[in-house]
Parts: sequence; structure tokens; C-alpha cells
Amino acid sequence: MDGSRFGWHPTMMAAAYAFAMAQGVHLATDATKLPPGNRRLQQLIVHAWTMAAAIGCAGLGAYAIYSNKTLHDKPHFATLHAKVGLATLCMSVVAPLLGVVSFKKLGIYEKLPVAMQAQSKWLHRNAGKITFFLAAGASLLGLKTPSIFKGWVTLVIMGLVLANSAAVAMYVFATPKSEPRE
Repeated sequence: MDGSRFGWHPTMMAAAYAFAMAQGVHLATDATKLPPGNRRLQQLIVHAWTMAAAIGCAGLGAYAIYSNKTLHDKPHFATLHAKVGLATLCMSVVAPLLGVVSFKKLGIYEKLPVAMQAQSKWLHRNAGKITFFLAAGASLLGLKTPSIFKGWVTLVIMGLVLANSAAVAMYVFATPKSEPRE
């Protein structure tokens, strides 16, 4: 054993983005179809906790690769995969912060100028979409790294990443939203 922590990186990133975040997107998209009320509120709370779990997994995955590169004296953020991954991680913090601001139950939303209230929700939703698709791009870039690429097995995994991304995109962009509310 060389003390490598590398295996935790793809494991935790897959848990974060392919599973938890995809489920969180699904929960939020379903919530937009519900009328205001307790059921919608509960759905959004589950969405928030699911996304918090995704961020926790992503943080552990980022720590694993950062500490592994330090352990083996390798440069940080040297590849396109790493740079897109870092952008994804940054957006993984920005999107939920916007979610906190735009979640009426917390009371911050009402403190925003009226002109910015709808914008805060729009920004949160779109930051989330950007984060999810950046994560898919980072995954694909990581999978094509020569030390990772294992022929047809990797191609199948890449196909699954693309299929997951397409399914999320179709669901998010094709799901009718409820009427705009105040």
C-alpha cells in the first residue's frame, strides 16, 4: 500500500454528482409542479438535505484527490479535468448559497429588494444546472485520462455519464412548471 487516497476521489464524486445531485435536481423539479403548501415545502427541504449530502460527498472527493496529490508530490489543478472539477466544486458552493437566499421559509428572500426576488430563484436554478453539467464534463474528462481509460469498460461508463446527463436534461427542461407565484 502506498497510502493512496485516489480511489475515494471518483467514488465520492460519483456519489455526489451522479447520484445525490441528480436526485436533488429531480426533487426540486418535481417541487416546482406543486402548489404552495406543506407538501411543496417538505419536498424542497428534502431537496436541500439531498444537495447538502452531495456537497459533503464532493468535499470528501476533493479532499481525497488534493491530499493524494500532496502525498505523492504531484501538481494540483494541472489538467483540464482538474480545472473543470475545481469550477464544479466552486459552483457546488455558489448554487446552494443562492438556494438559501431564495428559500422563503428561511426569511432571507423577503429581505431582498422585490426586483431581485424572482432573480434569486432563477440564479439558484441555473447555477444548479451549470453545476450538474460541469460535473458531467469533469467526469468525462477524468475518464479519458490515460491512467484511467481502460478501453470498452471506460467507454461504457462514459456512455452512462452521458445517458444520466441526458436524462436529467430532458427531465429538467421538459417538465412543465407551475404558474409563477409571488
